[in-house]
Amino acid sequence: MIRKSGKNNWYKSLSELSNLTFMSAVDEMGDPDYKLSQSALEIARITGVNILRGKELSTVAMIGDLMVGALWIEADTDSFSFDIAVLPKYQNLGIGKKLVEKAHLEYDDFNEIYQDMGEELSLKVHVTNSKMRDILERQGYRVSHNVGNESWIMVRDNEN
Repeated sequence: MIRKSGKNNWYKSLSELSNLTFMSAVDEMGDPDYKLSQSALEIARITGVNILRGKELSTVAMIGDLMVGALWIEADTDSFSFDIAVLPKYQNLGIGKKLVEKAHLEYDDFNEIYQDMGEELSLKVHVTNSKMRDILERQGYRVSHNVGNESWIMVRDNEN
């Protein structure tokens, strides 16, 4: 469950990263874990990330029993997209970057299936803050188009 924290203590957050783990948000049958889903949606609400209906919770970032971040993914007929939310106290510590890496692994898995069928998935993300935009640009994404103030659709060209 999400615990409310008082004053932002960056040094404490940094030392807590040694206990950072990532876990799948689905059970062995492939069904979403309801409690994890509810906690992840609360992180999205706190951070102002709107999770669209088609996205499914994939991975959560945990420090002990505290969920600090989450990754949602969606693969449709021709594209793969993802959303990430990290609690404000734990932002700027590399958790979002690690969740992006997890999203890339998910994309690779889905794209391999599509390639076996003679198709290829494009990779796109609706980015709503400049920090995530910077992270994605360093990982080979480019802005496809602006959606509004501090909001962009970013794509990563497939590597052949």
